[in-house]
Amino acid sequence: MKVLRNRNFALYSAGNIVSWLGLWMQRLGIGWLSWDLTHSAVWVGVVSMAQFLPIIGFGPLFGVLADRVDRKRYAIAVQVVQMGIAGLLWVACALDVMTPIVLVLLCTAIGISSAAHQPIRLALVNDLVPRDLLQQAITINSVLFNTSRFVGPALGGLAIATVGVASTFAINAVSYLAILWSLTLVELPTRTTRPASRGMASDLRAGLAYVWQHRPILQLMLVAGQTAFFARGAIELMPAFADAVFERGSAGLATLTTAAGAGAVAAGLLLSRTGSAGREAWLAAQGSVAAGAVLALFGLTHDFAAGVAVVALLGFATTLCTIGMQVELQSTVDNDYRGRVVSLWGVVTIAMPSLGSTLIGTLAHWEVLGTSGGLSNVTLASGVACATLAWLSTGQLRARKT
Repeated sequence: MKVLRNRNFALYSAGNIVSWLGLWMQRLGIGWLSWDLTHSAVWVGVVSMAQFLPIIGFGPLFGVLADRVDRKRYAIAVQVVQMGIAGLLWVACALDVMTPIVLVLLCTAIGISSAAHQPIRLALVNDLVPRDLLQQAITINSVLFNTSRFVGPALGGLAIATVGVASTFAINAVSYLAILWSLTLVELPTRTTRPASRGMASDLRAGLAYVWQHRPILQLMLVAGQTAFFARGAIELMPAFADAVFERGSAGLATLTTAAGAGAVAAGLLLSRTGSAGREAWLAAQGSVAAGAVLALFGLTHDFAAGVAVVALLGFATTLCTIGMQVELQSTVDNDYRGRVVSLWGVVTIAMPSLGSTLIGTLAHWEVLGTSGGLSNVTLASGVACATLAWLSTGQLRARKT
């Protein structure tokens, strides 16, 4: 593809793929560690929420900052902070001082740094390539991200089994050197940064008003948010499914997470061949409905092999929804508002899964829908709710096939 011959995009992608592999290894390690320390679906959900909930509170403010400052320097600073947090995870485990509370505190720090990283990660793609390559860049960037999601958990499971969780976190810390290297080499076009003549609150209100007034963008966010809350929220609970439902431990967790990544890669490859933002929006709407149906099926699944296949389908459907709608959003938004809009996008696509996993995990723990198989029952109900809401809210998009 033409975008892969673009120097900036090639350099950025090379650094990202290494860093993302480390990131997925760390996420697997955190998920397994939260379950291993507590054996509680509630705690797994709380740890997930700690990583992503700060995006709701801080993400839009960092989006304002991304529209004001030099994005390259900002990106480098954020990566250095994230590397330091990964180092702290390693030290806490290596010194055997890790507890559920310490893990939540460190994951909260991860959440705040992710809030800073999310808007710049998405906005930079637009700065790296010319307008005619933006759609290719977004889809290929997603394919690479989800390829790391496919390979990273497998490497993480191997690392946990052979060298332990602490060393897994150390590997992630070192992996940040790759993205720091690539960021120092990319050359971004001169961009006039907006003077801080107004307060951040005023700029944030302007960004919110922009989204509210552009109803197609608002609809994209609402549909992606409800899919993220239900379907991707269940994916965040894979540690509990791996051990409590399928009884396969950390190896089973790696397999399930890898399956979700494989499905996501397949969705990204499909979207990279559509060639039309309108077509991608139509596919994304279909994916949102399918995600709910597949999630309900997952709630009925108790065989591990079948569960792996269903999780792959779940990864495919959720990614079809999320990436397809992101392409349309990035192709529509005004560049002066890009940082703020994509920060709000981060709220709905990154923070919502953590809220969903917390709710699903809590309801399962309280056995709200039955005294046996609580996690499976709540997942089934969540799938039905997801499919129903998606069907009701995407009629216009599903009718649009160009």
